[in-house]
Amino acid sequence: MVSSCILIPARLNSSRLENKLLLKINKFNAIQNTYLQCIKSMVDYICVITDSQLIYNSIQEINGNCIIINKEYTNGTERIADALQFIDKKFDIIINVQGDQLFINPKHINEGLISFKKYYSMCEYPYQTLYYSEIINNNDLDTSKVKLVLNNNKDIIYYSRNNIPYNYNQDHKNILLNISVGVYYFTPKSLLHYNKLPQTSLQSIENIEQLKIIENSLVLKGIKIKKINKNDFFDLNTKKDYINILNEVNQSI
Repeated sequence: MVSSCILIPARLNSSRLENKLLLKINKFNAIQNTYLQCIKSMVDYICVITDSQLIYNSIQEINGNCIIINKEYTNGTERIADALQFIDKKFDIIINVQGDQLFINPKHINEGLISFKKYYSMCEYPYQTLYYSEIINNNDLDTSKVKLVLNNNKDIIYYSRNNIPYNYNQDHKNILLNISVGVYYFTPKSLLHYNKLPQTSLQSIENIEQLKIIENSLVLKGIKIKKINKNDFFDLNTKKDYINILNEVNQSI
């Protein structure tokens, strides 16, 4: 039987929104909401990997699993890869769910997991992620939303915070873009391999950790998901996002 776990990297400091993972959303804070959504998926184990005693205490309040590692990392993928040595259990599949995915739909996590179970034994270092499509005005730029493009095999060939592809001819005001979801699938071997890969130039320029996979000529599969609930793809990156989320939650009460 294939075993799986979710590891949630949860760094306290955030450049755009201070202590965002501790911000209250209804009864729970952001990191607690993310954890509670992940519990609803079909994975075997969930653990938050953090550098903060405050986040650790928050996860303890909801009887969750949490590990503190007081070390600097370039990104969350490196954080969870390093954490594997501190987890007693061994798993066939590791899922990285970003700590600010407080409305992540467990059905989407499961959809990606089912797909990855079919794929992960086909190559030495399998990588997979989720994305959705959204119509965006060609002139609107939200750099907090990471866009991606794929080839005909559904392999991701580039990520950017800019709108890609850019509608050069301006023949349409709106364009359909693929938006990254902060959920990534690895085997322990591919996750540890990621940690050994050298930092890459495009990764640094765009500040997108998955570009390191692509730049090192490895395959990163994209799985397209569709919105099920109204709040499925809400992100928490800025104060404006937080206000919008609070308004949305209050309207649903």
